[in-house]
Amino acid sequence: MNTEPAFQPQTGMNAQGRYQAAYLAVGENPISANIRQAIAAVRRHLWMALAIVGAVVVLALISTLLDTPRYTADTSVQINDQSDEVLGSQFEGANATGPSDWDIDRFLNTQLDVLQSRGLAERVADRLELGTSERFFSAMEVPTSALAGDQAQDRSLAVDLLRSNLEIDLPRATRVATISFTSTDAALSANIANAFAEEFIQANLQRRFDSTSYARDFVAEQLEEARVDLEDSERELNDYAKSAGLIRTYDALTTDGRDRLTGTVTASSLVQLNDAAIAARADRIAAQSRWEAIQGTPLLASQPVLNNPTVQALMTRRAELQSELQTARDRYLDNHPAINWLEADSAAINRQLETTARQVRESIRAEYRAAQSAESQLDSQVDRARGNSLAEQDQ
Repeated sequence: MNTEPAFQPQTGMNAQGRYQAAYLAVGENPISANIRQAIAAVRRHLWMALAIVGAVVVLALISTLLDTPRYTADTSVQINDQSDEVLGSQFEGANATGPSDWDIDRFLNTQLDVLQSRGLAERVADRLELGTSERFFSAMEVPTSALAGDQAQDRSLAVDLLRSNLEIDLPRATRVATISFTSTDAALSANIANAFAEEFIQANLQRRFDSTSYARDFVAEQLEEARVDLEDSERELNDYAKSAGLIRTYDALTTDGRDRLTGTVTASSLVQLNDAAIAARADRIAAQSRWEAIQGTPLLASQPVLNNPTVQALMTRRAELQSELQTARDRYLDNHPAINWLEADSAAINRQLETTARQVRESIRAEYRAAQSAESQLDSQVDRARGNSLAEQDQ
């Protein structure tokens, strides 16, 4: 049976007209109807919708501006799972085995728990005196009326605030933990974050120090036994030296040259004083030789005097004046002023030269006397040190 189509496009219609005609012939489905109704509602109430959106934006902006700013300070701390060697690698390294991954994870989690523990928060609160700090409670937005006035209760409240505003983050594949603290005071947040890191380090050091108490006691006992044995050996050595009439000025157990001078302080002092006395005697002999060499010679004939720079300069100046004086005498009469000036200058140079030469000789004599005095003092000190060494060996 032949049926006619429900819609037959009319000739002469454009594309938009044909589409609308086809849409009306098929009919409107529920989804498109709902969309059309929603668009129509928005068009009818467009200004109201825009007003609501604007009001929400303004309220959000006002709320943001009125809200108190909060600052978060971050600091980092490295967590190591390697313990220090107390007795050295020869004793501890032989039986030590590397930790497993599970042990490392457990250790890191333990350290994170320590960072978030109440004990560490109490250390920070006590260090910064937060229990009595009005600045801290103000930064944590705690009103003054909420404080109990009791020191213990305020301290407990400060510890709770520290723990509630503290965040610890330890990313995987790293040993560096980030400590964050948030408050309304930027400087206070930084101080508290740094205090957590420092107290964590101090707590770890104290814990490691306490864990090595057994090793310290063991080493102390061994040192005490070695000290007693050493005292017995020294006592026997002193008895032998006393019976043989010897002065022990070195450590008999050492065979390395001058390093053997490591006995008692008195013995070391005796050796040092004896060396100084020998050096002083050599200096005195040298000074005496210099003095005797110039003592019987004319003033300007000794080598030390002639080697003096001042004497050499004066002698050069005297030669120049004598040359100028001879030239002036050849040119002028004896009473000419130029000749008188040159003669006066020459006489002054001669006096200055003689004075300087005497000073050089006296300085050599003073060096000789100082060397004599130093030798005498050191000899007396050596005698006293020798007596002290003999008395010390009798103890």
